[in-house]
Amino acid sequence: MDKARRLAAVLATAAAVATIVGSALPLFTATIDVGPSPIVITMSAWSIEVTGGYGLGDAPANGYPLLFAAALLLFAAVWCRSATRPGAQPRTSRVAGVATAAGAAFLACAVWMTATQVASWADTFGPLDGPESFSMGGEVSYPAGLWVLVTAALLGIAAAVPALLPGAPVAVVPAPVDPDAPTPPFGIVLPMPADEVDALTGEPVGPRPEPPPSEPGQPAVIPQAPPQKPLSGPAIPLTDDPLAEPRGE
Repeated sequence: MDKARRLAAVLATAAAVATIVGSALPLFTATIDVGPSPIVITMSAWSIEVTGGYGLGDAPANGYPLLFAAALLLFAAVWCRSATRPGAQPRTSRVAGVATAAGAAFLACAVWMTATQVASWADTFGPLDGPESFSMGGEVSYPAGLWVLVTAALLGIAAAVPALLPGAPVAVVPAPVDPDAPTPPFGIVLPMPADEVDALTGEPVGPRPEPPPSEPGQPAVIPQAPPQKPLSGPAIPLTDDPLAEPRGE
């Protein structure tokens, strides 16, 4: 999965760079041969340039959605790279996959919108299809900018595939259990040393107190039990057993 995330990061970065470059290159060129000098119309994602004639107005602002898609893909590439680091959380992989898919989808929509506008320009400034068609009758061409954007969209879609792959399950290593530990009353072995568990109740106990050291040459002194206190109060006489056989008197 680390290789897939690295591949997604590389493809997302390549798609973002190609989008930025393609937005700055010409997308459409039309050459209209009228008068002594032809009119050359060059359109990009930001402007329209006319050589040998008057201006045609402002171009559609296709550069803004393209740059936003590039920024989203760069954000996704950073998260895809972070997902390959040791100790990465599962949330990192989910964010990387969602960001890559969102960036690829947004870029594909922006490139499709730009391509449809280029097709509309080709119908307007291209050669005549019929006597009643509205066209300027020029020669059209599609420079490298359009193809770079199409390539960027394909790279973005390719980056979303490995980014959305599910991650490998995390293996849970159980805690080591001491086989010599006593079993508590409920049958659950406590993973702790035997000297810290009560053998009867199975409850953890503190460390056992060490016996006081005896002086050399002196006999061991055994502590005596404290004397029991005599019971106070009148003696209770014995009574007959209520379950015994009745005596014949």
